[in-house]
Amino acid sequence: MKTMVNAISAMGTIASILGLAFIKELPRGMKYFFIIAGILGLAILLYDIYKEKKNMQINEMICTSDDQIKEEMKNLINMQGKICIMSRDLTWVDEKIKKCIIEKKSSILIFAEKETDLTKALEKNDVDIRYYGKTGFIPNTRFTVVRYNKSDRQVAIANTKNTLREKNRMEHTIYMTSGDPNDKRDSWLSSLAYDMISLCEKISEGGNGKKNL
Repeated sequence: MKTMVNAISAMGTIASILGLAFIKELPRGMKYFFIIAGILGLAILLYDIYKEKKNMQINEMICTSDDQIKEEMKNLINMQGKICIMSRDLTWVDEKIKKCIIEKKSSILIFAEKETDLTKALEKNDVDIRYYGKTGFIPNTRFTVVRYNKSDRQVAIANTKNTLREKNRMEHTIYMTSGDPNDKRDSWLSSLAYDMISLCEKISEGGNGKKNL
C-alpha cells in the first residue's frame, strides 16, 4: 500500500514535469529538457518499483511431487556449511540422499523421533543422529538449517499440515529464510530455530557413541 501511494505521488510529479514541456512560451531547448527529465524520472520510478517488489518476494520452493521434495532436500544438504535436520522418520531419504548425508557426515546433525533401520545405517557410517522420542515431543514443523552454527544461518521450513494432496495433484511449499541480518522476520525465525536445536541437543538421546546428552 505504501509503495502504491509513493508511486502515485511520484507519477504526479513526473506528469507535472512533462506538462511543462507543452507550455507554448517556453524555448524549444527547455521543452526538450523537461521531456528528457520526465522520461528519466519515469525510468527511475519503474526501476525502484521493480527493485522493491523483487525484495518483497517470498523465497519459497513449491514442490508438486515427492521427487521434487527429495531434490530440494538433496540441494539443501549439499549446501556449504554445517547442516541440521529436524525430522520425524526421514521417510524422504532415498538412496541418493542417504549417500549425500553419509558424504557430509562430519558436518551434519539429524534429529529423529526414534531409531529405524535407516538411522542405524547412517549411524554405522558415523552420521550424528539424536532421538527425541522419549520426551513425548513430536515437532509439528520439520525444518533444515544451513550453517546452523553461524550467524548467517538459513532455515528451510515446511509444515506438513500445509501439504496439499489431491487426485493427480500435490503442492508442498518450503520457505527458506534469506540469511540477511537486516531482515528482522527471517532473523527472528532463524534465532528460534537455533534455540530449538540447542534445546533438542540437551534433551535428546543418541549421537555418535549412543551417549545420553
